[in-house]
Amino acid sequence: TQFNDIILYDAELVFDPDVDPAAETYLQNILEKSGCGSIPVMNSSCILDIDNKFEQSQLICVQPEDTDSYIELSESSGSSIVIPEEGILISHTIARAAGLSEGDSVILYDTQMKPFNVQISGVFNYYLGKCIIVSEKAYADIFNKEPVRNQLWVNYGNSSIPDEVNDIAGFVKTKYMADAKKSQNDYIAQSDKLAWLLIILAGVMSFLIILDLVNMYVMKKKRELIIMRINGFPLKNTVMYAALECIVTTLAGIVLGTAAGIILADIVVSTRETPTISFIHRISLPACLISVSITAAYSFFIHYAAFTKIKKYKITNLDQNE
Repeated sequence: TQFNDIILYDAELVFDPDVDPAAETYLQNILEKSGCGSIPVMNSSCILDIDNKFEQSQLICVQPEDTDSYIELSESSGSSIVIPEEGILISHTIARAAGLSEGDSVILYDTQMKPFNVQISGVFNYYLGKCIIVSEKAYADIFNKEPVRNQLWVNYGNSSIPDEVNDIAGFVKTKYMADAKKSQNDYIAQSDKLAWLLIILAGVMSFLIILDLVNMYVMKKKRELIIMRINGFPLKNTVMYAALECIVTTLAGIVLGTAAGIILADIVVSTRETPTISFIHRISLPACLISVSITAAYSFFIHYAAFTKIKKYKITNLDQNE
């Protein structure tokens, strides 16, 4: 989500303007000739004073009108956020940790540890790290100085970043978002493996328990089912009569289990979060449907194995049923 819905650009070109103030222009010219789009950004760090505790955060300064197709900001409700010309935007990882919201004020410290009281203009979704985004105008108003750009966000599409950028004085490195996305996916894959392990263990344990309970239920109903067969009830109706209670119980279990699973999943996800890593707390309808389908199929096969015994009951020689 971080690299699909929020960060839309393909790479970051980092340069040092102290080495060559014209590095930004040279790099943009090279990228433009190769068919790559780019926008200049100041990416630095700042210190927040939160309840007399210092917290470090990434600070991004960019022209709001340049961000189309490079970054997409949204609130927890899903509504888009435009970078304002006044105040700052903070990531929800900061807001959650500090109990901040839109309209609150926070103290920022610059690199010289000079404090500035700043109003929060909005909170945006951000899942990896703590981030503050501010427009170049707002940055100048807050810190009484112009931002110093030190990055280019690059969209290269079907093109590629030419090696020529390495020869520019002041060029530092290229950071590809594909590499960062791979690291994120590897982390999620580890969580998926743990989830599958728990599902398999739960499935094995529940199989033994449910199969035993269903067999006990069929045995308890055995005499009643035999009497139904003797009285002329078709096998299909007899099986449906025995299965009705199980079907109702299974449906109730699916409903209650899904509700409990949603709550427990939210708790588990919350325990895996850190001050700099957050997850989406949103009910996934496809995941619920998959869970219900697996449970229903699982229950069907268990009950099918138990109810097939009913057709083997003898209705002519009752002693053989003992």
